[in-house]
Amino acid sequence: MLMGDSGRVVAEVLLREGTWFWVPLPGGKEAMGLISRVSTDGLVAMGFFFGPFDQRGRVDQRPSAEAASLRARFATTKVRAGDWELFEVEQDWHRDEWPVPSFCSREATGTYIVRYDDDDLVTRTQAEVVDDGCGDVPTDGLLGPVAVERVLASYPTGKR
Repeated sequence: MLMGDSGRVVAEVLLREGTWFWVPLPGGKEAMGLISRVSTDGLVAMGFFFGPFDQRGRVDQRPSAEAASLRARFATTKVRAGDWELFEVEQDWHRDEWPVPSFCSREATGTYIVRYDDDDLVTRTQAEVVDDGCGDVPTDGLLGPVAVERVLASYPTGKR
């Protein structure tokens, strides 16, 4: 059992790949997220996030992985607690269309492009030194749910 944001005790949601959910943001805005991978313990997921949007609307067409405003490994606490509302699980899930991206890690010893195995979102499987920066490769790290909300809220409002 988990404690939701409102202080209520809620049953945990079992997560799986292809799960779509809403992320409420300050000012009544919302973002949409997709879980493309989930760790075996369900505590970490790979997420593709879209938005923010002024309001929740019908989602007639699913966006592509390339259209994501944020790609990140994140802690699933608010999804499991029901604070981020699930709205659909893909019945015809194609995991290859939503790959785990490479990430950029800036460390004291240098800058690296790091990769995680499709089935292990915690352990790095490869790190390659880069001299010329990371370009548009997302930053490595594990975001907590509040960090995800803050990052998404900082983006300009998008269109579906």
